[in-house]
Amino acid sequence: MVNVELIEQLRKEHGYTQEQLAIKLGYNSKATYNLKIKGSRQFSVEDVVNICKVFQLEPNDLIKMD
Repeated sequence: MVNVELIEQLRKEHGYTQEQLAIKLGYNSKATYNLKIKGSRQFSVEDVVNICKVFQLEPNDLIKMD
């Protein structure tokens, strides 16, 4: 499971709006980003790779073990 709380925290710390981050991740709109953050859609492997590039993380940093 992707740690959406961490993604949102990093987004805010870096001063990105949801729309700005959505564009950086290659989404057509912030609606896709919102659906993934809210859990309505799953983050793909490509999404995780792109998030890691934006925030200079390793994929394991985004994985949340419950």
